[in-house]
Amino acid sequence: ITGGRQPFFQWELTKVCSDEDCSISTGNLAGVVSFQHDEQMFISQNYFNNFATSLRFHFTCQATNFLGIKSNIVEHVVALQDQTIPMVVIAGPDQVKIHNYENLFLRSFIQIAPGAFASIFDADDCPDIAFQWSMICLSANCANENIPLTDIVTTTSDIYFPAFTLQYNTLYELSLRLSYTDTSQEMTFVTTTAVEVKIEPFQVDIRVLGGIQIVSVSQDLELSTELIEHQQPLSGMVSYRWACRTQAGYICRKSDSDFLAIEDSPVVTIPPGTLNPGDYVFSVIATFSDGSIISKDREQIFYRVLRRDQPLVKIFRQGGGKHDLRKPLVLQGDVESSVTSQQWKVSEGDLELSTQNLLSPTTTGKELVIAPNVLQDGATYRFRLEASAPGQSDNFAEIEVIVNDSPTAARLEVSPQSGFSLETKFSFSVTGASDDSADMPLSFVFSVLPVSCPSALPDGSCPLIPISNTVEYPRFVGLLPEGEFFPVVDVFDRLGSFHRVIAPFTVTSFNTCPTTPQLITEYMERIARTARAYNCIGSYDVTRQLLNIASYSLNCATTEIPDETYEIYFNELEVLLASIDDLSESTEVYVDNRLKSLFLSSNIPLGNRDSYTGSLLQNSRQVASAAASTGFLRTDSASAFLGGLSTLVSQNISSSDVFNVFDTIQGISAAELRDRTCDTISSDLLSSNIKIRNQRQSSTSLAGSVVSAPDSEASIQLPSDISGFDCINYVVAAFDVSSFNDGTSEVASLPVLLTLSDENNEEIQATTSDSYAIRIPVGSQDTQSSNFTCASWNEDTSMWEKDCTFIGVEENFFVMQSSHLTTFSVLFEGVGGGGGGGPGTISISTFGSFASYFTGATEIFGNSNLDEDGNLVSSFTALSDIPTEAFDTSNEVYDILNYSYESSDEVAWTIDRILALVFSGIAFCICMVMVALLNIKSVRDRLSGRTARAKHNKKSAMLRRQRELEVLTERYGEAQTEPISTNSSTPNHG
Repeated sequence: ITGGRQPFFQWELTKVCSDEDCSISTGNLAGVVSFQHDEQMFISQNYFNNFATSLRFHFTCQATNFLGIKSNIVEHVVALQDQTIPMVVIAGPDQVKIHNYENLFLRSFIQIAPGAFASIFDADDCPDIAFQWSMICLSANCANENIPLTDIVTTTSDIYFPAFTLQYNTLYELSLRLSYTDTSQEMTFVTTTAVEVKIEPFQVDIRVLGGIQIVSVSQDLELSTELIEHQQPLSGMVSYRWACRTQAGYICRKSDSDFLAIEDSPVVTIPPGTLNPGDYVFSVIATFSDGSIISKDREQIFYRVLRRDQPLVKIFRQGGGKHDLRKPLVLQGDVESSVTSQQWKVSEGDLELSTQNLLSPTTTGKELVIAPNVLQDGATYRFRLEASAPGQSDNFAEIEVIVNDSPTAARLEVSPQSGFSLETKFSFSVTGASDDSADMPLSFVFSVLPVSCPSALPDGSCPLIPISNTVEYPRFVGLLPEGEFFPVVDVFDRLGSFHRVIAPFTVTSFNTCPTTPQLITEYMERIARTARAYNCIGSYDVTRQLLNIASYSLNCATTEIPDETYEIYFNELEVLLASIDDLSESTEVYVDNRLKSLFLSSNIPLGNRDSYTGSLLQNSRQVASAAASTGFLRTDSASAFLGGLSTLVSQNISSSDVFNVFDTIQGISAAELRDRTCDTISSDLLSSNIKIRNQRQSSTSLAGSVVSAPDSEASIQLPSDISGFDCINYVVAAFDVSSFNDGTSEVASLPVLLTLSDENNEEIQATTSDSYAIRIPVGSQDTQSSNFTCASWNEDTSMWEKDCTFIGVEENFFVMQSSHLTTFSVLFEGVGGGGGGGPGTISISTFGSFASYFTGATEIFGNSNLDEDGNLVSSFTALSDIPTEAFDTSNEVYDILNYSYESSDEVAWTIDRILALVFSGIAFCICMVMVALLNIKSVRDRLSGRTARAKHNKKSAMLRRQRELEVLTERYGEAQTEPISTNSSTPNHG
């Protein structure tokens, strides 16, 4: 508890040791240390000149807050060596304490000599640096036992343990071994460090259900309790004991004056007439025992028993404990069937149940959903559900909700407040952050907010630029792109609530944007080399910072950007970051950092380079898939994501990359709906080229409805008999650009998309016997002199396919019907597409794809014409049963029905079968040869381009060094070169 004030730090040098001898005099060094009272303690190198090498210096530090409360004393040991060696540090305290239902994320950092880093910068490949994490158990029940980390990535500088990986009430030692080969000294250094991980004892946690209730003496009184969600698998090891007292504190008596005995069960029913009218407090104690530990929890619930007759009302809350205000608050009412009206109210707390504060469409339904970020930090609210029934008195139930108090009183400082991009290391530090002790420890995520930006969000604001992943300590050092920024830190508690601190000052990073194509390429080469060097030593946050710097540089360039620059950006920087993403855990913070970097990348001017656009679209799909699992961390995350995608679809897109657009939209929708319940209001997102509406609805409420994207006239009406799922997610998107070209079709309208998915975000086709009605605005097309057809995008063939029905033009709208859902558009008739639909001779092979052209044809036939799977029997004679007048002449089925069968076709079918077998055999042989070739490493490297990239990078490095030699020769008359230093104090404005 700091009260927002800087604590007083007392540093001490307690002893100096050599092997087992700790009697070595500390000299005047002890006085130098004890006079330092800041968070950081600094000792000049010359103070160690009088000490022999291989000594150990034991330092301690203790903090005292403004109330005089002292912290624990922590110790740090520094070993003096006769040469500079790499050092690895696990950031954070010496002992980390967590519960087994919490994720554990630890980070490490390497400190190496400046000359060693310069060598890594100059080298074409990373030196031999290897990380290896290992864990042993220190508790008595598993002492010194090696813990296998089978599903944990243990070869990076960070390590992540998902919740429930480690055993509760157990102490572990987590070690990190670093092996580093310094080629300049031809030496290999091995250093290790360790941290203790203490998993707290299991604490059983229960909640009572139903809320504060009022019942009649003629009604059952039901007591119900359960374990919180993540503990429910342990319910078999928990016993319950109920007790009852009156409001005055007396033990409860039944109506016959006997004491009330309650059975030991999680659900108890007290029969009608058992209790007299009055107020009662029921308490329950849950006891967990697994044979080694015992844990207890106690909860209570209030009941009022009345003589009058009224409907029974209960309130259930989704989730338990303190509410995280970043999540929706979901309250569900349970009332008797006789209730004809109900009304939600706030009986305690400052909250208005208005439309802007709610996700539920009304306050008169069975469910009340409060929107995220509406409730007040640390406040207590009491919600009431009132119910009325004919012939009965009105009744109500109440439930109390406590909102988690997010961290407070933090102050953010940055030093220096001005510097140069790529060179100045800006130090962020937070002081004074505090929270309830039960919600500690805190974690920190650092970022900056541009004062102005070349690429704004759809609402005109600038997006946050991430600087760090989650860090467990209030300090971070990072590089900034060119510009002026407000420093930002999000301070998280262990329950997930966070408090954002935006500094009242700005920091400025200077760097003149490169003015010529050659300077742009050289600048990008320098960024790529620096990023690779930091990646070599495991500084993944700095690697992302450098990608963001590169994105900013390309956005601010005023001259034409050469292809060589794009090659470096996409073939080196993007590939480098993708390799980090593959190894990193997709936490909520990490996914948010990825999508913010993607937003910056998406605004790079790519021109007609559709391969690079495809690379960013593929990255978008991967980030969207991760976001669907974690949700969005910040309020601007979804709009930033859609804004970046909107920019990409305005550029040239290869037909093979179109599916990435649709999958990204599906992922954004899933992330938006992740914490929603059924039949809440829609979530709308707008951007310059894409508009999205997504909603989670029951199939009954969705059936027959008309859905459309916000601010869009295009719409799709769903059939009135949708069934098969209790709750369905839908996303409808309207595009203001037509970028989905298959190279053969001429599109006559803007596309519109509608997909349905289940609650696991798996795409579904709802069961229905009717069609979907699609209406798309005509726009500027001449509907009198043109013929049109309906088409949908086939993701397997990456083409528009004519598998829907064009009805006509009504009131300046294209009207169509389809039996399935996907992305629809209107094509000019006779141009491209995947179907027939026009006059002319058709191929006999059309019979083989009959089912894919017309899936509804089987409805016309009886059982005698269908096989066991309900498909049309493969027979030429069966086609005569189909009335040709049932189909439009533009339909593919009409062409099939009017085909004249000839006996020569039987020969053609036989030849086709033989040729198919021959070609299948040839294809199989080719595949086997290719598999054999791909097992040869040199072939794989050549095919993947790795060999070519290595040659290209080596050639570029040789050319660059040759140019440097020529310049220096010309300037000084002889070739003189100096090693490149990334820590130069002289700014490089080039």
